[in-house]
Amino acid sequence: MLDRTLPHTFFFAFTALLPFVLGFMSPPARAQENVDHWKFNSFENRSKLFIVNGDQPTDNIGFPLFSCDRASGTILVETEMDLQARNELATLIRGDWPPRIQLVPADSKYLSLPQPDFSDGWHLKFEISAAAQAFADFKKSGIFRFKLGKMVVGTDLKTGIEDIGKFHDFCKAPLRSR
Repeated sequence: MLDRTLPHTFFFAFTALLPFVLGFMSPPARAQENVDHWKFNSFENRSKLFIVNGDQPTDNIGFPLFSCDRASGTILVETEMDLQARNELATLIRGDWPPRIQLVPADSKYLSLPQPDFSDGWHLKFEISAAAQAFADFKKSGIFRFKLGKMVVGTDLKTGIEDIGKFHDFCKAPLRSR
């Protein structure tokens, strides 16, 4: 006579192991999924560094956004302007001198003229040198700051900090031999 409990025992053992089997077969979860982090992206001789929330090409891309040409030594910074930043820029434009962007920490060699851009919202663009101390500090700390008039603007994000270094290496001008 056949033992009818054997199929039941097999069924219960299999269902108990099923979650473990499926867990090993599923793709690994991404460590930075649904977490804001820096993302380095390059294509041919152009590169961008931006904040994303996930690893897919269509994930939420945030500001600030940095871009450069390979070994150009110049980085274009683009950021969104909130109402306070727009008012500060308007105050500077009404003043007697052209508005300037001052990096933090201050470095008089690297002043930049802001370029407002209203084509896709309220954006502010300006160029900085890849040799600026502020960018070297950003690469180590994840903190990037600049002054627009009296207002300090910036970001503090350490997740994905290794991509800041990759971007900086891509943008730096080659050392000149003497």
